[in-house]
Formats: sequence, C-alpha cells, structure tokens
Amino acid sequence: MSKSGKATFTGQRLDWCKAVRFDPRLLAVDFKVATTISDHVNEKSGIARVSDAIIAIKAACSISTVIRSRERLRDAGWLDWRRTARESGYRLCFEKVSRVLDMITGSVEAHREAERKHSDLSRLTEHSATCSVIQRNSDLSLMTDIHPQGTPSEKRVGKGRL
Repeated sequence: MSKSGKATFTGQRLDWCKAVRFDPRLLAVDFKVATTISDHVNEKSGIARVSDAIIAIKAACSISTVIRSRERLRDAGWLDWRRTARESGYRLCFEKVSRVLDMITGSVEAHREAERKHSDLSRLTEHSATCSVIQRNSDLSLMTDIHPQGTPSEKRVGKGRL
C-alpha cells in the first residue's frame, strides 16, 4: 500500500497473481501464462498487448497451450481479452482478488492454529510419557533389582534421602 492508502499498480498485480495461483481450477501452466500476461500490463491503460507467440516463449510452453490457458483464465473470471490482427489486448480482472486473498489468509491462519494445537498435544503427550517413565522408575522395588543389597544408593533410599 502507498502512503495514500491506495494499492500500488505493482501491488495490485502481485495480489492478482496470488489470487490466480490459489485457484484450484487452474493448472500450473495457467499460472505461468497469467503471470507472463501480467508482466506486460501497461500501468496507464491497464491493458497488456502481447502476442501468443511471445507469451509462449516467456511461459516456456506452446502457442496452443497459451490459447487453452487463457480460455481457462477467462472461464475462471481472471482475464478478459480482445484479439487484433497481430496481438491480443488483455485486461486482468480484479473483482475477486480481495475475497480470494481473505480466503488465503483464513486458510493460513487455520493451518497455523492446527499446527499449534498439534504442537501443544505433542508437548502434552511428551510430558505425560516423561511423567510415566519417572513414575515407573521411582518405584522402590525397581531400585533393589538394579542395585545389590548394601550399596550406598540403597542405603540412602532406605533413609528417605532419594
């Protein structure tokens, strides 16, 4: 966020990329195509003018893959475009970004809470196991099995100095 409270152009694009990456309907290559298109968006016009061939080169995929990916991106509501003779004019769709970022934050927080509970449970289990070992080992009948009669440690136990 800038000092005025408005998101910067780059920040908006990065948020858009995060939201697209979170969409389970899309493939990894769709994300590569999306970020490649996003790299070409003009700040003033909000449009990316780039050919399928350039997207294919920069996303390391075929032109037919670019075509399928942009259709999935459009169907998922992330991208719109108009085709001209030489290139396409792409517009990123930001309508769902805030809602998806909130979902991501909620998922991360839920995961951290589950990890914390698991960690607390592990510590409790570890503590319980340690306590039971101490309890078993503090049984005086075990002490006589370990030490022969008349050793200094047995004499101390007998006098209540353990």
